[in-house]
Amino acid sequence: MSATHTSNGHRLTVYVPKPLYRRLKAEAGHRKATLGQVVRERLEQDQRQITALDILGDLVGSLKGGPSDLSSNDKYLEGLGDDTAR
Repeated sequence: MSATHTSNGHRLTVYVPKPLYRRLKAEAGHRKATLGQVVRERLEQDQRQITALDILGDLVGSLKGGPSDLSSNDKYLEGLGDDTAR
């Protein structure tokens, strides 16, 4: 990652994984925005808006052998949110 100062701010060079780059480019095309606009907007988003799915989305469906939906059986939800359930 590198950064240089320009009259409009600082130029930042960041290397991202190809799948992320493709998603950002697709969003920019869909919105008729530049890639830079999309990246700046994403960087400025309030961190509190990030969901668990955003963080763990790559793991969805990666575990084999368990139920497809834990909420399908109440025993999997038992104690969820309790401080004592560990």
